[in-house]
Amino acid sequence: MLWGSLEELVQPAASRRTPPCSEASSCGACPTMFCGEDQFERKVESRLRQLPEPLRAALLPESAWVRSPTAFDYRCKAVFLPIIMQGRLELGAYQRGTHDLLPLPNCLVLHPALRVLRNSFRAVLEPLVVTEELKLRTLILRCSRDGATLATLVLGARPSERQLLQLHSVASDLVDRSNSSLVGVHWQLHEAEGDAVAGRGPVLMLAGVEQITETILGRPFTLRPLAFFQLNPSVLEGMLRAMAGQALSLGIHETSDPKEELLDLYCGGGVLGLSLGAELGCEQVLGVDVSAPAIKDARENCRIQGREGPTFMLGKTGDLIEPARLRAAHLAVLDPPRSGLRPTALSLICTSGPNQIFYVACSTAALARDATVLMDAGYKPSFLFPADMLPQTAYVEWVAGFRRQADT
Repeated sequence: MLWGSLEELVQPAASRRTPPCSEASSCGACPTMFCGEDQFERKVESRLRQLPEPLRAALLPESAWVRSPTAFDYRCKAVFLPIIMQGRLELGAYQRGTHDLLPLPNCLVLHPALRVLRNSFRAVLEPLVVTEELKLRTLILRCSRDGATLATLVLGARPSERQLLQLHSVASDLVDRSNSSLVGVHWQLHEAEGDAVAGRGPVLMLAGVEQITETILGRPFTLRPLAFFQLNPSVLEGMLRAMAGQALSLGIHETSDPKEELLDLYCGGGVLGLSLGAELGCEQVLGVDVSAPAIKDARENCRIQGREGPTFMLGKTGDLIEPARLRAAHLAVLDPPRSGLRPTALSLICTSGPNQIFYVACSTAALARDATVLMDAGYKPSFLFPADMLPQTAYVEWVAGFRRQADT
């Protein structure tokens, strides 16, 4: 990645604006905040060049792109890093292109509940962190759209019994405040070196509840403190509606065999598979993921939705699904991590994948690489649309459809 700084603005674009955030020139989170109403179009134009031409040709018209209902107040997760400044605790993030820390008392893209709670935690944690009684590594806040919030204190050293009692007291006080949207506080030990904001160890309760619920297309989904969930649930809903619409237009739902399945690979908590299955009237959903907590959440989501048909399995696709079963599915939904599909999974899908694939990509480069391999294996792009998951950033989410050609 390359970083630059503006030295002289010779002629501003007609849509260029003064960023509404005073930290926009320093903070690394929102580099496109100076762009006006057309920033989504500009981001798509820039990223689209990285994709192979057949996939670019499948781009749907702008009316089908998924836009965020709001450009601010949308982000339902925040990660704050502690900063000691003149004997005071601040909570912030890295400055652009550096490891220098910048206080963020009023981040405009955060859900308002997170901004309020950031300041509440700063005040109550300051005595413990400034005196180094508590080695705070990060504060992670996650909320649902209605503002119900879970907080996780990630600690760089194991707290003593006395410190744990203090944390329990602080957490209980914050949760019990009548005007607070905070419903649960947790902590995690993360002693490893490096920049990772959280560890892999257990997340332990301090006060309140273990989880919250987000409603997507009218269906409840469990949200645990550190589990993956899209940061902009409203855009997630828009993507699911658009994916369901494309499936209907492609005739994917028209199946006479009740045994045909919708596969949700890299399923996480099952949001895509369960939502699309319900929208398309397909109860036979099979989800696979290598994360045990994610599979636990997916099964819990089935339970709270009263669904009996879907099945979620822990492990790798190649170890759990036979090639014949994979090819018989009427749709596979792929939502890999930023690095894209693993080579073994991509090879299996190329040789034994179903006729229809919906690929959700958070990395344009990974989508370009994997799409090229899929097309070489006989898949043809059927549609492509972008989603503005994170307004004010350079980030673009993509959803691409692929159909296996009949002669392969």
